[in-house]
Amino acid sequence: TERTTIDSFPYQEQAVKLRTPDGRSALHRCVECGWSTLAAILIGLGSSAFEPPLGNSIENTPMHLASKSSHPKVLKALLEDPKVKASQHAVDVGNANGDTPLMFACASEQVGAASMLLAAGADPLQANLQGSTPLSVAATASSGSHLMRLLLRHMEKSLSTEKLLTSLNERCPGGQPLLHLAVKAGNAEAAGALISAGADPLQRNALGQSALDVASRQKE
Repeated sequence: TERTTIDSFPYQEQAVKLRTPDGRSALHRCVECGWSTLAAILIGLGSSAFEPPLGNSIENTPMHLASKSSHPKVLKALLEDPKVKASQHAVDVGNANGDTPLMFACASEQVGAASMLLAAGADPLQANLQGSTPLSVAATASSGSHLMRLLLRHMEKSLSTEKLLTSLNERCPGGQPLLHLAVKAGNAEAAGALISAGADPLQRNALGQSALDVASRQKE
C-alpha cells in the first residue's frame, strides 16, 4: 500500500534515481499505483514529471501516464512540479511520437484530466508527428461531446475569432475536417458543438464529400 511504502521509503535525493528492471522511475510506479502523496514527495526530492523511462522507445513520462489514468490527485501532484510551473508550454512536452499529455487524456476520455491540463496551459491544437491534435482526438472519442465542449470553451476564451475559425476548419491527417471526423465517429453532439463554434457544415474533405455526405454513408 502507499502508506507502507511511504513508511519504508528512503527520503534522500538518491530515491529519484531508483529504477525498475524495465527502466521506469519511482515516480512512474507512483502514477501506475495511484499514489499521490508519494508522488508529491518524489517531486519535492527532485523527480521530474516529464522524465521518460530508460530504454523506452515511446518515452511516456509520468505526466503522460497520469493524464490517461483515473487518479486526478496524482495528476494534480505532478502539475505542482516546479518545472511545469516554470514554463507556460512545459505541460505540452511530447513523447517520441509527439503525443502530449492532453492528447493522452482525450484518447482515454479522461475529461477531468483534460480540464486540469488545459488550466495548466495545455494546447488543444498541439500536433503530434502524424498531425493529430487533442482536438481531432476528441472528435473521434465515444464521449467526444464532453471533451469537445471542454476544448472548444477553452479555445473560445484563448483564441481570436479568426484563429478559432481557421483551426476548426483545417483538414486533419487524411484530408478530413474535424466535423467530418465527428460525424464519421457518430458523435452527433460533438458535431453540433463544432458547428455552433464555427465549423463549416458545407466544407468538403479530400474526396469532395460534405459532412452530410459522410453521414449519409454511415447510414447505408
